[in-house]
Amino acid sequence: IRMIQIELHLFVCNDQWLNDIIGLETFSSRLFLHRLDLENPRNLPLESVRRLLDMHSPADLSLYLEDDLVISDPMFFDKMYWFTQRTGHKYVLMPHRYEPTSANAPQKYFVDGPINMLQDQKPIWSTDEKVLMSGRFWDGSEVDFVAASNPHSGSFCLSHMQISKLKNKKWPPKTFIGPLETAATGTVLNDFHVLKPSWLCRNFLTIEHGNPSFLGHLTTLPCRQKEE
Repeated sequence: IRMIQIELHLFVCNDQWLNDIIGLETFSSRLFLHRLDLENPRNLPLESVRRLLDMHSPADLSLYLEDDLVISDPMFFDKMYWFTQRTGHKYVLMPHRYEPTSANAPQKYFVDGPINMLQDQKPIWSTDEKVLMSGRFWDGSEVDFVAASNPHSGSFCLSHMQISKLKNKKWPPKTFIGPLETAATGTVLNDFHVLKPSWLCRNFLTIEHGNPSFLGHLTTLPCRQKEE
């Protein structure tokens, strides 16, 4: 039985944070607040990642999360640890982000669909992504993994060895969309192969987007027609 000990580091910009919401008194034994003096708040994500990489004694797993993500899976860290060990620390696994939906809709609206290059006219669907590897998790479930055309999930999880590899790499990393996305995704893209569970195995590793800003597009995005 592996015991999980969680240490939380919260990075805020200047005085722009809500003490009552954070609950420092409640989580004081395991929550460390870092107040960064920044002229531009848009730099907060990358500054936070830089400090995560520079921590004196990295944990077995270092998880970076944007502040609107919710982990509900009690096996989330077990799955990440299993994946990094099985793949020799050569790959980074990203979860599938979703927003809960209600009446007349799927229960989960997955928000990070495939990215199509501008020169490609043919649509790309999640079911078309090629399976690169498969594995059997501790609970017996078989999981397929793909090199997702959209690697973003607003987060990353790195092993101790992967953190060590990134410490002395060129900084900041190559821009991926914008500062926020670069922190979560660009940090790892140049040095690791980024995988996600295949579409059929998407529920193996998920994370909730707690700010449901994609739901408004639920009825406007193209849908794949069922084949006759």
